[in-house]
Amino acid sequence: MARAAQVSLKTVSRVVNEEANVSPEMAEKVRRAADSLGYRHNRMAALLRSGRSGMISLIIRDLTNSFYSAVAVGAEAVVESQRSLLVISSHEARLDRQQELLEVMLNHRADGIILAPAAGIDPLLKAEVARGMPVVAIDVEPPGTQIDSVTFDNRRAARDAVDEAIRMGASRFAMIFESYQLATMGLRRDGAVDALRAHGLEVRPELIRDGAQSSAEAHAIAAELMAAPDPPDAIFCGNNIAAVGAAGLTRGKNVTLISFDDFPLSTVLKAPVVIVDHDAREMGATAAEMLFQRIADPTRPVRRAICPTVIKSRKGNREFSTVEVARKSTG
Repeated sequence: MARAAQVSLKTVSRVVNEEANVSPEMAEKVRRAADSLGYRHNRMAALLRSGRSGMISLIIRDLTNSFYSAVAVGAEAVVESQRSLLVISSHEARLDRQQELLEVMLNHRADGIILAPAAGIDPLLKAEVARGMPVVAIDVEPPGTQIDSVTFDNRRAARDAVDEAIRMGASRFAMIFESYQLATMGLRRDGAVDALRAHGLEVRPELIRDGAQSSAEAHAIAAELMAAPDPPDAIFCGNNIAAVGAAGLTRGKNVTLISFDDFPLSTVLKAPVVIVDHDAREMGATAAEMLFQRIADPTRPVRRAICPTVIKSRKGNREFSTVEVARKSTG
């Protein structure tokens, strides 16, 4: 190709690899020569020769969950212009599965990893970051691990959502969470309890339950809670999975449903609804941008980003109204 374009091999290399310091006229000569010879640049081979795979790995908990699907869409929008994005499910954040996936990504020389960390993954993450692997955590900030992260202000958002439900008239609260092994569930529980105590309302431990790993399990838990002698008039759900399971039990009853994450049925329920809404795509995009910044500058200070949340409420057939916005902050 260098002979056909009448330029040096170094110039051809610079043009093919999109490097700087090549004049537009010279670059055009090389491209015309490449077209005439039917040359196609093998970007993957070039990356492998440089010790890089050209791949970013996104390890999420559940591909069928709309929240994580939206995170993947946001990450892909940023990654696609520079790398390939490999999205893998860790099957509800099982520690053994995440350990296995991290080993696979390291063996395949992933350029960086974005993941929703499982409980107990901290030592492995810490070790890999120390070896130079760029990592960004989403949704959960691993305790004791100095890595970049993108999360929500879970405690504040849960507190504000329950506060809005109290303002709408609810006073007897039940709560359903996935698992307290997930740091987000504990923070959301604590935020809900904060709101009850601030209003002088009773915190009833017997009505606060975890273990809702699926919508069916959430439905069964909600049914037990609603069968209590003094049933709740509000159910706070720690995520959209729990909300979908509990939603059916609010039909025909004046029971306020509060959900951290929006869910499809929220717009058709007759019961009062409060939603902690957010843009999961923004979380994915922010995480990808932070990962590329870490790749470009491994020594930069650790950054923690908090994505904004919006509290929405609806009672009766009215449209949702926005009552609070938590602003995005970084540090």
